[in-house]
Amino acid sequence: MEELGEGPKSRESLAGQVRQAERHRLALELHDGPLQSLTRAFLQLGTTPGIEPAMESLDQAVREMRLLVQFGTPPGVAEDFVGTLERLIKTTEDLSQIAMVFGVQGNERLESLPTEKKVALYRVLQEALSNVVRHSKAAEAVVRVEADRSKARLVVRDNGVGFDTAQSIQGGHFGLQGFKARAEAEGGACDIQSKPGAGTTIAFEIPYE
Repeated sequence: MEELGEGPKSRESLAGQVRQAERHRLALELHDGPLQSLTRAFLQLGTTPGIEPAMESLDQAVREMRLLVQFGTPPGVAEDFVGTLERLIKTTEDLSQIAMVFGVQGNERLESLPTEKKVALYRVLQEALSNVVRHSKAAEAVVRVEADRSKARLVVRDNGVGFDTAQSIQGGHFGLQGFKARAEAEGGACDIQSKPGAGTTIAFEIPYE
């Protein structure tokens, strides 16, 4: 039996646990600090006449902060993976007012994925939905997740404004680079299809084992 800290896998596992704990701590601090302050300010200003533009900006700030809090890894990823994805999608829909369609194939295989694979898929979905909300100006997004004997696959498609993928990747767009880097780290692949005026599709695939 390998002792904790005695090898690359143990060190990677410990580093992953530290990162997860830090993300959880940050989510709690955002929820208990800035988000509560923004919400109180919003309620206090709600009865003041003539400040509608400021109220709209403050309301948007509250929505964005709630999205940031939601994007901390919640309990349930390991035990109820599909349900956790569904809750993330529903919360994003409620906060952004963008219609979300969710499809699943291979539930049992998805629930049997190794936890690190589930976390990778969850993180990609987080970032993809964040991009949809912040950049796409879409009216609808479709999320599909599936698994078979050899691989798990996540596809996120929106009907937004789209962008030039070549320019964005060459320009060092952090989110797009992150998708590809995570796919490579998991031994998988990521394909990003988009063009101005034609929406965006992100397909992320990783091996099952």
